[in-house]
Amino acid sequence: MIILTLVGWFIPWEKLSYSQGSGSSKDLAPAFERAVTIGAKNGTLSALLLKMTGILLKDQGYTVKELSFSDSGLLRSALEAGVIDLYWESAYQLMEEDRAREFVWLPENKLAHKPVFLMKPSQASEWKIQTISDLAEIIQQNKIKIKFAADKELILNKELVRNLSNGYGLVIPEKDLVLVESHQIYQALNENHMQVAIGWSSDSRIQGYDLLELADDRLLFPSVPITPVIQQEIHDLVPLVSKIVDNLTLEKVLELQYEVDIQGKDVTKVARKFLIESNLLLKRE
Repeated sequence: MIILTLVGWFIPWEKLSYSQGSGSSKDLAPAFERAVTIGAKNGTLSALLLKMTGILLKDQGYTVKELSFSDSGLLRSALEAGVIDLYWESAYQLMEEDRAREFVWLPENKLAHKPVFLMKPSQASEWKIQTISDLAEIIQQNKIKIKFAADKELILNKELVRNLSNGYGLVIPEKDLVLVESHQIYQALNENHMQVAIGWSSDSRIQGYDLLELADDRLLFPSVPITPVIQQEIHDLVPLVSKIVDNLTLEKVLELQYEVDIQGKDVTKVARKFLIESNLLLKRE
């Protein structure tokens, strides 16, 4: 089972490092107000899900604070410490652990993603690489120097590394691996700084840069649902947030991310437009 999010050790909430987004400016809401704090890590998909959730909750009368975290470990620790009430997650192991905790996972849905290995089509054609097995064979022969760009959280995932090593016989030499932020992976490949990128199938820049996804011919990297995780004490949010979940698919989030990453549109406006088109929000002139 693949874990798609790294979980850091527990960090006391006083020491958590985060930045406040565009939510309410009130630090302490009056008791009669319904206040919710939503967390997200860096990245366009996370930002879109954050904005969709925040806009919908505000429309329903909630006071919303948005917090951005630099990585998944801090984000998860913030939930455990009660700093945030809700965030979007995609880790099966956490789902199992949380059955005994005070966190509510929404049911599996149509939105899911998986790790992908990417190349420029021209390079893959030249080296006759169509699958991850083909890539592993080329590396084992040690005839071609291949540089990898990878999402630093993803490539440090022990389950992924084990599947590559045991399933494909692929061990990426440390000297040939560059760990970068997710938004830099695809650009590095597109600009020929790297020959292979390891990222997520849910990123629109794969389409935007016309990159080739190598086939997972041994089926070791299945898709994992992306779903909200909510504090038990505010489980009344579940029906409302479920409305967003029910309208999201991988194809839809790729379309929305393309508008932000490739066309340069504002993430809040794109999120609001999605809610309106999904009949979850009234259009205001």
